[in-house]
Amino acid sequence: MLKYERTTSHLDRVYDQLRIILKAFEHNPELASNGVEPIAAAWRWSAAAIAEAQGRIEKIHVDFRADVVYHYETIARRIRGLFVPFASELNRHGIDMSPQST
Repeated sequence: MLKYERTTSHLDRVYDQLRIILKAFEHNPELASNGVEPIAAAWRWSAAAIAEAQGRIEKIHVDFRADVVYHYETIARRIRGLFVPFASELNRHGIDMSPQST
């Protein structure tokens, strides 16, 4: 149960941090004018965090896994949604935003 709590909390923190970071870029043209690299770095960080969570999920007892997998899939979808305003720019720079890449 503790692994379940840690994993879901980790996913929630990642989402909350990304939301704050990306909203700043979305609403501040001066930040966005610095190029796509900070946004790309946020994408890479989120992909690594999602992969880490996936590794944690594999270690959770099977009785609790279904709930955490659902939470994982929900947060991963929400994280991809945060990057939608930047998708064309990220794709132009060779960053794959498909669900398989997170």
